[in-house]
Amino acid sequence: MPASDRLFVCARCRAQVIVCRRCDRGQIYCNSGCAQVSRQASLREAAQRYQRSRHGRFAHAERMRRYRSRQNKVTHHGSAVLSIATSAIASVRASYASGHFAVGSSVMFVLLLTAQETTHDHRS
Repeated sequence: MPASDRLFVCARCRAQVIVCRRCDRGQIYCNSGCAQVSRQASLREAAQRYQRSRHGRFAHAERMRRYRSRQNKVTHHGSAVLSIATSAIASVRASYASGHFAVGSSVMFVLLLTAQETTHDHRS
């Protein structure tokens, strides 16, 4: 080994490496990919630290809120019977408002209105 070379041990795989002074940039890893693997591990650890911080948790929560708002996913679907009753109520109300309704539809209107009032959502 010439006097101008530097001998070091790779910080990851512990292999002995010789680097000439002209190529020496203070390397601590060998050329077999240890630098890339260590860099990926370092980035992963930094991301985990950030996620555990207060700022990281709030940023992640906001990002997920925006993501969910773009998805338009509905997890709770309403009852089909209730949606039919609601549309029937709307059509009866429209005919009632215009003054064109029959005796049968006014009875149906009262029944459907009563059904709508008793099946309202208690969560709000």
